[in-house]
Amino acid sequence: MGSTKVTQILDRIKKINDLPTLPGIAAELLRMVHDPRSSMPQLATIIERDPALSTKVLKVVNSPFYGLRQKIGDLDKALVILGMREIVNLVSGLLVFKTFSKHRGPTFDRRAFWTHSAACGVISRAVAAKLGYRFSGEDFVGGLIHDIGKIVLDQFMHDDFTQALECARERKLPLYQAEEEVLGISHAQVGEWLAMTWGLPETLVEVIAEHHCVELAGGNPLLVATVHVANQICKMKGLGFSGYVADFVLQEDPGWLIIQEHCAALASLDMERFMLEIDVEIEKAHQFLALTQTL
Repeated sequence: MGSTKVTQILDRIKKINDLPTLPGIAAELLRMVHDPRSSMPQLATIIERDPALSTKVLKVVNSPFYGLRQKIGDLDKALVILGMREIVNLVSGLLVFKTFSKHRGPTFDRRAFWTHSAACGVISRAVAAKLGYRFSGEDFVGGLIHDIGKIVLDQFMHDDFTQALECARERKLPLYQAEEEVLGISHAQVGEWLAMTWGLPETLVEVIAEHHCVELAGGNPLLVATVHVANQICKMKGLGFSGYVADFVLQEDPGWLIIQEHCAALASLDMERFMLEIDVEIEKAHQFLALTQTL
């Protein structure tokens, strides 16, 4: 995050008294999942401190979102079947959604924003599954929260952000470029700072920071490329507004090219069928959002 202008803007954001904070349960779970001494019963106990959250997790686990054949009745069983990291990432995503969905801006369409974010999450997961990657839920959560910087800009630098939205529309620019011109910083940079402040895993910080500049990803380029491609597909399908979208050819996308380097299965991928499957995943995104409304 180099420039003096960016540093000045972040210093301004840091002074905001009511800047959203990551709920304590999520922070504690994220610490524990990287501690080899942690056990599944310990994680279940932490989640169960919030009965509404526990209920929500089980609703999502038992929904078509996961498509499990058997009904999961408790968190212990969910942890055994899906794994600690998958459940922790799901909980983190739900709590980030809860934290930010409370805020409403007058001009930035939050409903479209969350539809885009959820669709990006489920498409990321679908791309990873199609290509045989296992990201333990970070593909979905990365897609869900990749644009959280937009909400910070809308909430706390609203007039400038609105100007950037108008600039992107009028001049047919990608939104992150319009943001850099108007504000001197992009939502990706703001989101990166917030994710680091919250102590999110480095893999998710990188997804947020580089989802528009996938070629710069160095830690986990496959994860970043997967979320990037999902983001592009969302824009192609008109889910959310991210500025001007040029004609998009998936096979020429830089993220797709990175994936292609690591996955021989792409050569035999039926692209038409794959895009039809993506439409099914988008419906799952709507189902996920419906499940989160009561959290």
